Amino acid sequence: MSAVQRTRGLVAAVLLVALTGGSAVAADRLPQKKASPSCDQAALVTYHAFFDARRAATAAFHDALATANEVFRVTQSSGTKAQRKAAPQLRQQARAAARADYDRALAALGAAPPKPTGCHIAKP
Repeated sequence: MSAVQRTRGLVAAVLLVALTGGSAVAADRLPQKKASPSCDQAALVTYHAFFDARRAATAAFHDALATANEVFRVTQSSGTKAQRKAAPQLRQQARAAARADYDRALAALGAAPPKPTGCHIAKP
């Protein structure tokens, strides 16, 4: 057997190892991507619904406060003396009622649901 034939045999053996077992050896050394857990769509819908309802309750609260302040401002500028005198107390009552409604809405929603695992939560 000549040196050329031995070299060809060695090259063929190295290529065979590289093609068949080389990728398995390299796979052992390189970190593999871990499969991410699947996203629970029902939990994601519940999660988003809770925070949408909470945003709506907050918006309604701020609207009620703005309305109370606007009524107070209009009353102070164009109301009678008796109306202007009663306006601060009426505004305070309207603000307290808005706060009570807001607190009841949050209590009805309950605790926030846990963030679903495996899902990317879109920020509003």
